[in-house]
Amino acid sequence: MKYTDTLYGEQEINEPWVLEIINHPDFLRLKGISQYGYIKPYHPEATTSRYDHSIGVFLLLRKFGLSRKEQLAGLLHDISHMVFSHSIDYALDRQTAEMQTHQDDSHEEYVRSISVSELIKKYKFSISDVVCYKDYQALELELPDLCADRIDYILRDAISFGVIKKNQAVDVLDGLMLRDGIWIFKDIVKAKVFAYLFKKMNNDFYAASWTANMHITVGSYVGYALEKEYIEKADLYLTDEEVIKKINRNIDDAKLDGLWQMMNKPDFSLDRKNYDVLVKTKSRIVDPWFMYHGKQKRFSAVDESWKKAINKELLAKEYFIKYNK
Repeated sequence: MKYTDTLYGEQEINEPWVLEIINHPDFLRLKGISQYGYIKPYHPEATTSRYDHSIGVFLLLRKFGLSRKEQLAGLLHDISHMVFSHSIDYALDRQTAEMQTHQDDSHEEYVRSISVSELIKKYKFSISDVVCYKDYQALELELPDLCADRIDYILRDAISFGVIKKNQAVDVLDGLMLRDGIWIFKDIVKAKVFAYLFKKMNNDFYAASWTANMHITVGSYVGYALEKEYIEKADLYLTDEEVIKKINRNIDDAKLDGLWQMMNKPDFSLDRKNYDVLVKTKSRIVDPWFMYHGKQKRFSAVDESWKKAINKELLAKEYFIKYNK
C-alpha cells in the first residue's frame, strides 16, 4: 500500500500485520481524534489526528530498524486515547489534569478490551508486547529525553502549525542516529535546532494560555454532559464529532449551550488578581544528546542557559483565566 505521510513522504506499507491493524475499526477511530483537543477555534489549519501520529511513530521506528514488537507498540501507543486527546483529562479529574496521564493509565485495560487485540494474537504478538510500550526506550522515555513519540509529534506538529517547512523537518531527521535505543544528533547544530524548536512548540502551542483555555472549556463541556448523563463514559471512545453530535442533542439546556459557546468563541484574558478559573497545563522540554569528537554529550552540558530552561519548563504552567463576559 502506498501511504503519503506529512513528515516522511511517500511510503510503502506492505506488512500484512500493519495493513490489517491500520484498517481495523479500532484503529480507524483515531482518524476522528484530533491530536490537540478541540482546536478549530484557535488553529483551524492544524488537522493532524492521532491516526496520523500513530502511523508516523511506526514509520520512524521502522526507518531506524527497531524490532517488530517495538514497531507494533509504537503503532498502537495512542489507540487508547479518548475524544479530544489530553483535553479529556480536564473532564475526568481536574485535580491531576495537568499531568495528562489518563491515557497512559487506561492503556492496558483498553487494549485488552477491544477487538484489535485478536489481530495482535493472530500475528503471534502478545498483548504485553503492546501495553508495556514504556519498556521500549527508543519509543518512549521520560522527559527531557528524546523518544520516537516525541520526535514525531514535534516535527509533525511544527509542520501542521506552519512553524517549519517539511524540508526543515526532514533535515532534522537526517541529523539523527540511534545507538542502543538512545536518540542522538550527529552534531550540536541539529541538537540546538531541535531543542529550541521543542521549546517554542511547548510555549506557543502545548502549554500556551489558549491551550489552557481549550482544555478547561472542553473539560467543562464534556464533564457537564457526563454529569447530566447526556453521554456515558463509554461514549468517550467515539470520535470527536460523534460525541459532539450526541451531546448537542441536548443543546436546549441553557448551561450546556453556554459551555458550547465558550468552547467555540474563546474570549478571555489573564488576570492573576481577578480570575474565574486557575488552569494548570503540562509543560515539556528536551535535553538532546549529540556527538562531539566521538563522545555523547547533553545539550545542557554546553549551553548553561539550557539547564535553567529545563528546570523552568518541566514545571506545570499556571494560567489565571478571566472570561470577558
